[in-house]
Amino acid sequence: MNVAIVGYGNLGWNLETQLTKVGIKVAQIVSYKHSGNGIINNIESIDPNTTVVFVCKSDSTISDTIHVLSKSRLADTCLVAHTSGSVQMQNSRFQDAVFYPFQTFTRGYQANWKNVPIFIETESNNAKRILAQISLKIDCQVQDLNSEQRKRLHIAGVFSSNFPNHLIRLMFDFLAKNEIDPKLIHPLMVEAIRKSFELGPAKAQTGPAMRDDQMVIEKHLELLADNRELHSLYTQFTDGIQKANQ
Repeated sequence: MNVAIVGYGNLGWNLETQLTKVGIKVAQIVSYKHSGNGIINNIESIDPNTTVVFVCKSDSTISDTIHVLSKSRLADTCLVAHTSGSVQMQNSRFQDAVFYPFQTFTRGYQANWKNVPIFIETESNNAKRILAQISLKIDCQVQDLNSEQRKRLHIAGVFSSNFPNHLIRLMFDFLAKNEIDPKLIHPLMVEAIRKSFELGPAKAQTGPAMRDDQMVIEKHLELLADNRELHSLYTQFTDGIQKANQ
């Protein structure tokens, strides 16, 4: 297996790191922003003997990237898999596929790959077999999803990862401003997530909105009067929790 990765950002860096860790050599990395051993800057110079290409590019550039790849000397039998949650499988001269790891990635920070679901879509039995082997090798779970299902899962990912991370950032700023160690919320957040998945979010919900404690809610809103964003979010979440539990 001769593997190449196109794109060396958050996912590209983590995928290369994990593949290398389990003994799958990444022979080439195509990146316009980075340099180093095995990194090339011209996608059309990719090794023609490459058998698997992972396209780890932003959604808006995936189609153009694969179009440029199709002009290279890669064989028609090459497996080309993009890694996006919201872009449909491409239709090129290659063995087209989607290889979507449902995890959050940051370049330079090694992600936890253990039991991460990887969603594979392809019309090629050979491509499916190879991608399933790679998924299991890097300690992940193989799942099938079509393009429409994957788009909706991606929305769930934004709500369950990107938005909560922004809330954590807001809490870090709020606590730091009030001279409180932001790390104090860590055990609370870990327990809240654990409880939600074990009991279900409806049973796990607690807090002043759940018990309709107007006195506490009003005091909190008074303390947030000088922070329009937190005041607005607090009000919206309170309304949402109360409507969901009517």
